[in-house]
Amino acid sequence: MQREMDEMRVLVRQLIGTNAVENVLINGFCKLSAQLEPLAELTPPRRTPMDPKDMARLAHVRAELKRPSWIGTGSLEPPHPSWSTP
Repeated sequence: MQREMDEMRVLVRQLIGTNAVENVLINGFCKLSAQLEPLAELTPPRRTPMDPKDMARLAHVRAELKRPSWIGTGSLEPPHPSWSTP
């Protein structure tokens, strides 16, 4: 009989401990949920389709960035003499 009472006490202690942990977790999640609630109003940005003309310009810029044109880089003029420092 004593052994059964001891087993019951152990079970009751485990249940009480579990409830305490559950309460702490539930309260923590409730607080966290309340803090995050204003973020629910935020929505992802809505994208509008680009104008075909703008898409073509963007494609051209991207293509130019992949292979830049070096035409005219060899024909730079020297600086004006008055710009030089003594």
